[in-house]
Amino acid sequence: MQSYLKHPKYKWYGIFVCVLGALFYCYEYILRIEPSVMVPELMHTFQISAQGIGWLVGMYYYAYTPMQAVVGISTDYLGPRKVLVFALALCAIGSLLFGLSTHVAVAAFGRLLVGMGSSFAFVCALKLASLWLPQRYFALYAGLTTALGMIGGMFGDIGMQHVVSHFDWQTVLITSSIIGVMLIPLYWFCIRENSSSSSSYQGHAIKDLLIGWMGMFRSPQMWLSGLIGCMLYLSLSAFGEIWGIPYLNSFKGIDHNLAARLNSLIFFGWLIGSPISGWLSDYLKSRRIPMIAGSLLAAVCISLLLFLEISNPWILAILLFGFGFFCSNEILCFAVARESTPLGQAATAIGFTNMLIMLGGMITQPLVGTVLDWMWNGSYANGIRVYTHADFYHALFVLPIGMLCAAVFAWFLKETYPK
Repeated sequence: MQSYLKHPKYKWYGIFVCVLGALFYCYEYILRIEPSVMVPELMHTFQISAQGIGWLVGMYYYAYTPMQAVVGISTDYLGPRKVLVFALALCAIGSLLFGLSTHVAVAAFGRLLVGMGSSFAFVCALKLASLWLPQRYFALYAGLTTALGMIGGMFGDIGMQHVVSHFDWQTVLITSSIIGVMLIPLYWFCIRENSSSSSSYQGHAIKDLLIGWMGMFRSPQMWLSGLIGCMLYLSLSAFGEIWGIPYLNSFKGIDHNLAARLNSLIFFGWLIGSPISGWLSDYLKSRRIPMIAGSLLAAVCISLLLFLEISNPWILAILLFGFGFFCSNEILCFAVARESTPLGQAATAIGFTNMLIMLGGMITQPLVGTVLDWMWNGSYANGIRVYTHADFYHALFVLPIGMLCAAVFAWFLKETYPK
């Protein structure tokens, strides 16, 4: 353990700093999930189809994913404090533009800014953990941070659904922007980078960090880890964050409110599963075994959900919770990335992994919408296109395939658990 962590003052302050990092991840996740409860309103306001919704919401990932190429490097070089404040400002401005927009292009640009700001959240949180926490707690912290993000996702599904039904979607987005502005001074004045660890990244020239980044492109280990995370994260990016509620609406007897509550169980599964995954991985002293088992069990849950036309809410609840719970092993990919690289390149490695993971959302959110439009039978309800259960079945078939691919990739992954 580093010497500065032995001092109680630094120990508790380090925990406080890491909590702030996780809190921003929770905030940005609320921004990420908000459109999932606004799909009918957005389709009506901007007069767009499922494909249009997929592209609009997917703008988040079109910014988030390529930004990972610079997020890790900039965080390693500048430090998380400055980067977090800049990211908060981007999120607040983007949410405000989205909320004030009357044209889909303006809304898309606002969504793009939210994606740019959010791209720093998880990387900065884990960078703070690498600076302030002992290495043996890294996987656990990654799990707890992810769990806090899932609380944001659950609030986005249940809480935002209630707010949108009583106010309007514009008010929700503008309020989210105000909260972001209020957080900026808290992060500027409270986050510090301890001198014991700051040299691990401030001493690096950008050239060295770029060389490290290119080395990750040549590492099969980093690609395997990122692709495993990409497949497992489809449970959120392709389902929970956008298409889960509309899919559940296609079942008879499930209204929008019940669908939102059921969909939130995916996030609840991640909430419970993420810290358990980190703990279990440390207990088994293995990253690979939980990944393989989790991927296979997630494939079973989503296959039953898609292939069997189950309309019993209790059975749906169990399957949705299990789907999220087993996919939460995705957080171990970041532990693999951290353990495969030097400390000074921790954020760069995490950013590279996060970039591969978010490719799934960037590709599948508009892809599912496009397939839905291809399968659409031409029916409308209240001026909005109606998609059947069969339409969603074909559009979401990518999910069980992705889970099986994750299990295969994990089989070939090199074990990185610290000896």
